[in-house]
Amino acid sequence: MADISNNMIQDDFAACLVICRQAFDQILPVLGLTGATAADPDAFYDLLQKARQDLGGWDKVGQRLGLNDPQMTQFTHTLRIFRKLLSQHDHQRPASHNLLMAALRFVNQLERLKEQQPLFSYATELHQPGEKKQLRSQQQVRALELMIRSLINQAYRNQQTLVKQLRQLFGDERVQSWLKAADRDDILSGTLFSELASLFVDKKEYTDHYSALYHTTPLLSLMNDKRKTLQTYLEDIRSIRNRLAHHKRVTTVQIALLDRCYHEIAEPVQEAFDDGRVSVNPDGYFDAGEAEVRQYFLQAAEKIDRLGDDIQHVRESLERHDEKLDDIKQDTGLLRKKMVWVLTGIAALAIGSLLIFGTSTKTLVNTETIRSELGEVGKTVAGVKKESSSDPRKELANIGISWEEQNLRSAIERGDNRVVGLFLDGGMPWKLYYTQKALADDNHPGTLELLLQHKSLMDEPNGCEGLSGSSMLSTLSNRDSLTPSQVNYLKAFCSSSADVQLIKGKLATAVSFEQRQRQAYDREMAAREPANTCERRLLANNAQNLLDDAARFSLSGSSTYSLHDALLADINVKLISGDIQSRSIRQSVKDYCVKQASQPPNIAIDNNWSKAQQKIYDVVK
Repeated sequence: MADISNNMIQDDFAACLVICRQAFDQILPVLGLTGATAADPDAFYDLLQKARQDLGGWDKVGQRLGLNDPQMTQFTHTLRIFRKLLSQHDHQRPASHNLLMAALRFVNQLERLKEQQPLFSYATELHQPGEKKQLRSQQQVRALELMIRSLINQAYRNQQTLVKQLRQLFGDERVQSWLKAADRDDILSGTLFSELASLFVDKKEYTDHYSALYHTTPLLSLMNDKRKTLQTYLEDIRSIRNRLAHHKRVTTVQIALLDRCYHEIAEPVQEAFDDGRVSVNPDGYFDAGEAEVRQYFLQAAEKIDRLGDDIQHVRESLERHDEKLDDIKQDTGLLRKKMVWVLTGIAALAIGSLLIFGTSTKTLVNTETIRSELGEVGKTVAGVKKESSSDPRKELANIGISWEEQNLRSAIERGDNRVVGLFLDGGMPWKLYYTQKALADDNHPGTLELLLQHKSLMDEPNGCEGLSGSSMLSTLSNRDSLTPSQVNYLKAFCSSSADVQLIKGKLATAVSFEQRQRQAYDREMAAREPANTCERRLLANNAQNLLDDAARFSLSGSSTYSLHDALLADINVKLISGDIQSRSIRQSVKDYCVKQASQPPNIAIDNNWSKAQQKIYDVVK
């Protein structure tokens, strides 16, 4: 099921520390902390706090890194957990399972960061990838989903009872969409993974049905609350599953993280099955052949086509749908009262017309009067209907959207011009970083133009700094020029002299950084030597000089991370973990010497950053 041997834990943990040090070295200069060093996550977090103070908030740090607010929150939260566990770790003892989990989750964040920020080039491979590992990850994702489905089905015993509960939790409309997508007699097969996982870890559902499975296990102890740990791991799995569902390969970091998440979630259920307490057998789901796994992910892709991408997070508590009815009734009560009085008036007039018709020969005269009065009633009814939609806030409420900035941001990202227009007509302020995705993807020009027409509602101080930052630079790494929308936004929001000087300063920083990169590259090229000469020099005197250097190792302010730095970091980790066998040190030295003699230095020397900054500056200067 999962490879969780102690040697594997120590090897992966050591590799995570090396990745972190390399990443810190590249991240800090982007945050304006040139010359600062961070040898461990604790020091890195302190420097992040300094950047937060210097730049004016976490949102500004996120803009430099190419992360939106939720992503920045997740990044810092994951770092804090890793930092806390590392501070409690006795370096004379092997790394614990929880410490490795915290390390893998943070390195997974660093990997995502590198994918979004073209300035970063640090390596994040833990080990050699392979097809067997890819297949095992697919088997684990499939087994977990089928296991959770089966546990929920077992808890509710039959589909009728389950469907009734789902309607209370998610509402009729959503349940109906699942029924259309689901297999016969298995409504849960129609849900998205985030919805299924949220149902599993919901506070009430978990307490009522599943807590007994995990109550006594020593696993799921990364956080104080096992349910919260379970939710956190399922959220990590959701992200990995999305990648697989889009037929993308998972990285070696994701493989290792999924391997351990699977063990912690499935192992207690497997024990319960072995003891006869449940009828759900995780091993039975895991032992699927390649054809079954392929069919599962084909169905997952089809589900995405019908229901959309699974972008919702795993929630720890579901809002009971029936609890929302009181609010809805209260909001519409006044309108219903008016409609009752209007309809009562119509009925009264109709009855009166019948009486008149039966008692008078002057029916035509009276019916003309009735028609006139009915016309007035019709106008009244139309006025009542109009009252429910003329206010943009009410109209948004009528279509199920609350008056919140996050909902405006979501509408901008999906290009929903009607919803965006209602928010703007109602005077909702907006921020430039809401447009990052739309500007980068260049797929909603109408929405972006609509926002420009309400330029006065943009209330993000110093918004130009984020607008011209990492997200736009990332776009230019894939395109030769800025899009028309990006040009219009730069001209609209980066036109002041202070903004122009800011962008000019960014250009100067990029040029200076690339010059230092080139100088460091040239120094390493000049220092290359034959592999055997290199080995003799480093291993002389039982490698004592090398061990001393490694023991004192910390990144010394250079904005590069050389092969020699990587060697010192590797041996430093071996010293920390107690793996200082002569054979291990010799192998590290041999690998380094071969690389330095045959490979170019591990230092990026392109000018992509300055070229991108120049294009932005050319628009605003």
